[in-house]
Amino acid sequence: MTRRNCGKLAENRGAGWYQSYAALVSASQLLFLVEYASFNTQSKIGNGNVSKTDDGATNMSENTGATATLGNASGNVSNVNGIQIVTYRGEENLWGNIWKFIDGLNIYAYGKNELYVADHGFMESTTAEPYKNAGITLAKANGYVSAMAYNEEFDWLFFPSEVNGNGANSSVPVGDYFWQNHTYEGFLIARLGARWADGTYAGAFCWTVDDTPGGRSRYIGGRLAYVPGVTA
Repeated sequence: MTRRNCGKLAENRGAGWYQSYAALVSASQLLFLVEYASFNTQSKIGNGNVSKTDDGATNMSENTGATATLGNASGNVSNVNGIQIVTYRGEENLWGNIWKFIDGLNIYAYGKNELYVADHGFMESTTAEPYKNAGITLAKANGYVSAMAYNEEFDWLFFPSEVNGNGANSSVPVGDYFWQNHTYEGFLIARLGARWADGTYAGAFCWTVDDTPGGRSRYIGGRLAYVPGVTA
């Protein structure tokens, strides 16, 4: 299941249905920042399902629904398997458990690592409309995030321009990790949150942009989203 095929499955439900995309993720990130005055989602709510020893062969994610008892509150619970499951305002496993494809984000690698953004008309490997150049260059190294890129038009995006964070203390200053592949001669896609074995790398600001549009794996899934009133 590639990113675009995952998106098509969501869109086939009808008008307003999507795979989670850039603007939706940013809305949750912004709300978290206002509420907690912190980038570190793990320290404020919980680590989540991030501490398993990967078996190298199977999907080790936990079934969803464990935090239903919390409603739209934020927090964590232990599920029937004794695994901690987190939720932020009703979004279960916003980080951890399994990587999530995020639509509307095309990375023009080619040594540049430029980010193109759209909120509809999702396509792969393109910079054409409705995609717009976000006017930022993503970090060209892997590491804990230490600074976010900025452009006035896209000031709601949270992508790293610098990854000099202290690996010995992952809570400083963001606490989440970033993976990239800027030397790739082609387009790359974005995934959010990390998986069941990524430990302190994980979080709601943890991105990887190191995979191609055809990338698929046992440790990647998607998040279904409904946006009322949106039909295009």
